[in-house]
Order: sequence, then C-alpha cells, then structure tokens
Amino acid sequence: MAYTKNIWKNGELPAINNENLNHIEQGIKEAHDNFINYKLKGDFAVINGEIECTTTQGHTTKSIPYPQGFTKENCVVISIGLGGQSYKFGYSGLAYGYSYTSPQTGILAGSQDRYAVLKDEEITFSCYNPNDNAFTYKYKIVLMKISEEES
Repeated sequence: MAYTKNIWKNGELPAINNENLNHIEQGIKEAHDNFINYKLKGDFAVINGEIECTTTQGHTTKSIPYPQGFTKENCVVISIGLGGQSYKFGYSGLAYGYSYTSPQTGILAGSQDRYAVLKDEEITFSCYNPNDNAFTYKYKIVLMKISEEES
C-alpha cells in the first residue's frame, strides 16, 4: 500500500491522534521494510572465473568480456577476490586483503597481487603467482555502475 503524506498545520486537521500517529508509524515501517530488502538491480555485476598462472613468480594476464550493459565508461571495480590451494589446507577461499611478504619469514600474507584494467573492449585481469609451479587461482571481480553511459 502506498503511503499518503499528511500536511500538518497548527490548529487544522488532520488531528494529532492515535489513528494519524499510527499512520506515520506504518509509513516508517513500510519505508524501512522496503529499504532493508532493496537491492540495486543491474547496478552491480559479479564475474567469477579461474586464471591459470603458467608464469611462475610473475604476473599472468587474462582478458575478460564485460557483462552485458557494463563498459569502461559506466563502471568501476569495487572488489577483487583471489584464492587457490593452500599447501596444507586445501582450497583456501577468496582473499580480498592487501598482499605483503614478511621480511622475517618470506611468507606471503593476505593475498596475491592482482588488478583489473578496464579497457575499451574488455577487462584485463592480472595476478601474481608467487609459486615456483604453475597454479590455477579462482577469482571474483565485482563491478559497480556509476552512470548509464554505454559508449
């Protein structure tokens, strides 16, 4: 049911009573319920995939097509998750943190260096493989539209 706004004026109707106050409360509840379940439909895209890093201790790049309706002119990358096999624990899940190497241990913490470049025709995704062997990583790239331009 659509909310109908009341115009309040001193000494005039509508009266401040339980019926009108409950009307306000119902409007607040409906606005809250609509907001809490609101999702920006079409404003986000999630790209899932794998990148096979054949380059050891170096960067590998992959070309990824834009999702329908997304271009370099109308979106930004808001997150990149990257994950692979842990030598002890199996699939380690996706990491979204900053990567760094501890000078004391030489251990890579956080996640591997990775980036996405929005080009005219495609997204170029690059990730660093710190391993001595080829490795396949899973990734998730999240895009958000910032305008309706489709260039």
